[in-house]
Amino acid sequence: MDIQKTVLVLQTHEGGTAHIIGIEHLSPYSTTMVLQLIRGRKPDTVIIELDKKRAFALELMDIQGNPNIHRFPTNKANTDTVNNTITPTISTPLTADTTDVSANTITSPPVTMYDTSSSSSSSTVAPSSSSPSSSTKKLISVYPQSGGFPGILPFIHAWAASAIMSSISDLYANVTYGGELVAGVEAGLEVNATIFLGDRDILLTLQRMGPELSYRELLDLIPSSLGGIHTSPNYTVPLSYIIQTLYYSFRKDWNNLSNTLEKIVLDSNAASPTFTSSLPGRTLSTWNSLMIDLIRTGSITINGKEALGTALHSVLSALEEAPELLEDVPKAISEERDILLANAIKNAPGETIVAVVGRGHLAGIAKQWNSLPRRLHPLEPTSSSSSTSKVPPFDPSISTLLEPPSLFYRWQAYGIPVLTTVATIGMSRVLWKRSRPLFMGYVTVCAAVIGTGMLFIRRVNDVRDRVRFALLSAKP
Repeated sequence: MDIQKTVLVLQTHEGGTAHIIGIEHLSPYSTTMVLQLIRGRKPDTVIIELDKKRAFALELMDIQGNPNIHRFPTNKANTDTVNNTITPTISTPLTADTTDVSANTITSPPVTMYDTSSSSSSSTVAPSSSSPSSSTKKLISVYPQSGGFPGILPFIHAWAASAIMSSISDLYANVTYGGELVAGVEAGLEVNATIFLGDRDILLTLQRMGPELSYRELLDLIPSSLGGIHTSPNYTVPLSYIIQTLYYSFRKDWNNLSNTLEKIVLDSNAASPTFTSSLPGRTLSTWNSLMIDLIRTGSITINGKEALGTALHSVLSALEEAPELLEDVPKAISEERDILLANAIKNAPGETIVAVVGRGHLAGIAKQWNSLPRRLHPLEPTSSSSSTSKVPPFDPSISTLLEPPSLFYRWQAYGIPVLTTVATIGMSRVLWKRSRPLFMGYVTVCAAVIGTGMLFIRRVNDVRDRVRFALLSAKP
C-alpha cells in the first residue's frame, strides 16, 4: 500500500494540524497504520468515521457512550493485536518524526502527505499510569443521533451492498471488518486523546438516500449482490439478464449463473468503451473476471486469492482516479458525508488531530476543505460527569445535511408499508367472506411473493458461502 496516498495533512480552524488517514476496511495494513500513526503523533483528538449505532455494533461502547471495558480494559498493555486479530507489519512504518512533502495526487486544496522513505522503525507509546482509565472516557458524537426507519428501498439497498462485502470478508486471513476503527479508538485511549465519532447517524444517512433511489436501481443491484461484479458507470442491466440471474441462482446452476454474469460485464464494457479502456476500467475487468471464475468453479488457488486481494485494493484506488465511478453512488453516502466528516475534522479542538476515515472519502474531504464554514462554536468535549453530549449549533449549510428528507418521502417510507399490510389483510378478509377459491388463490400468490423473496435471500447467502469457502480453503 502506498502510504503517501493515504494520509492528508491539513490545518484546522483552530490552527491545529489534522492528519487524515484513509483506510480500507478489509486491508491487512490499515490497522497497523492507524495504530502507528496515533501512537507516533500522540494526538489531542481522534476522530473516527463512525456513529453511535455502528460503534455500538462493533462493541466499542455501551449505551451511555462509555468505552467497552471488556474490549478496552484499564491500563491495557500496549499491543498490535486488536480484537484477537494479528496485524502484519509494514516495511516503512510511520514514526513521530516523519517529514512532510507536497502532494501531487490531490490538487485542490493543496495538501501535504507523509513521506516514509527515511523511516525505519515505529515509535509507540505505552499507556501512562496517570492517564484516566478507559472507563472514565467517553466516545462523543459530533452530530445528533436521531435517525428513524429509512424505508424499504434504502434498507434493501444497504443489505445488498453488505452482501457484496460479506462475500469477500475472508479474503484476508485474520482481518476483522472494522478492525482499523477499533484500533483508532484503542490507540486514542492509550495516548489519552479525546475520541469523537464524526459521522452522521447511519439511519439518517439511509433516510436521505431514499429519495435518490428507484426500484429500477434496486433491480440493477441483483447481479452485483449475487456475483460481486461491478459494471461501468451509468450502465443499466437489461431485465432479461436480471431474470436469468435470478433463475440460475434459484436452481444453483453455477455455470450458467457465471455465464450470465459474464454477459452482463461484456455488455457493460461494450456500452462504455472509453471507460473500459482506462486504467480504472481495466481494474474492474480484472476483479470481475476473478469473481466470476470463483463462482463458476467454487475454488481458488493461493495465487488467485492474492490476485483477488490485489484487485480489491486496485478497485478502491480506482475511486480516487475515476470520480465518475461515484456518479452512481447516492450523494447521501458520498458527497454529504464528505462534507460532514470534513466539518468535524476541521473544527476539532487540539493542536494535533488524527482522523480515521474510509479511503474513498479522502478526495472529497480535500475538495470540501477550503469551502467549509466555521462552526458557530468549536467542538468541545463534555465533562466526564455528563451522560449525554451537548451538540453546539451548526452553520445552516451543515444543518441541512442533518435533517430527514421531505414529509412526502417520510410518508412513503412509513405509509406505503403500513397501507400495503392493511390492504393485504383487508382483501383477504373480503375474499374469505365472498369466495373461498379466490381467497385460496390470493393467499397462494401472497405466499409465493414472500417465498420468492426469502428464497432470493437464501441464494445470496449460498453464493456468499460458496465464495467464502473457496477463499478459506485456497490451495497452492
